[in-house]
Amino acid sequence: MTKSIVFASVTSLLIAAAQPVRAEQPSPAPVLTVRLYNFAGVPAKTVERATEVAARVYAKAGIETKWMKCHTGTGEQLRNPACQEKPGPNVLLVRLLSKSMTARVKVNRHVFGFAAPSKTGGFGVIAAIFCHRVARLAEEVESSEGLILGHVLAHEIGHLLLGYGGHSKRGIMRLHWGESDLADAAIGQLVFTGKQIKKIRAQAEARENAVRAKLAPLRRQISTRFPARLGEAGTRKG
Repeated sequence: MTKSIVFASVTSLLIAAAQPVRAEQPSPAPVLTVRLYNFAGVPAKTVERATEVAARVYAKAGIETKWMKCHTGTGEQLRNPACQEKPGPNVLLVRLLSKSMTARVKVNRHVFGFAAPSKTGGFGVIAAIFCHRVARLAEEVESSEGLILGHVLAHEIGHLLLGYGGHSKRGIMRLHWGESDLADAAIGQLVFTGKQIKKIRAQAEARENAVRAKLAPLRRQISTRFPARLGEAGTRKG
């Protein structure tokens, strides 16, 4: 029986031979921080595997992801002050929901997660995964739960970056995942399309620029109040 998974919502320059050839420096990868709230009690090893898988998917798209564990799944909030800070545009909040928490969300039973892109052109930051459904699928297709969870994480975060209408006919953003997609996932080939990569990288860069713009006034204020005095250190004679 076929198993499927459903989701809710690169000009070169020619240089004269007499001139030295300088290799183009690639632009630095934009960075997204993901705060992970494990309300479902998913085992730590499974979460670790899932974040590694999702990180690889985004690395292939030219985006670096940093993962913060903000909830252990045992009812204990991790004592990480950064988890309590108000998130900026480049900080995403992903919740791993338990079966009872999922029951309160009115969605089709075949749906594995959802994301909340901004409706006003801003930056969406919240997504959730229905973890018991991921575990059930992994068991049915005899696959790694961490492997499937990692791809579901990448998919839902993809919605936050692509916005509404982010589904595609192929790749990781397909609405339905069939056996061939799960086979691609197993060999690291369930990834974003070239068109999607351009869009999500541009979105990640826009989020970083928004953070820089917000911090600019504070930096100017600090620079004005505490001007740098270059060359003074170490100039005194003993």
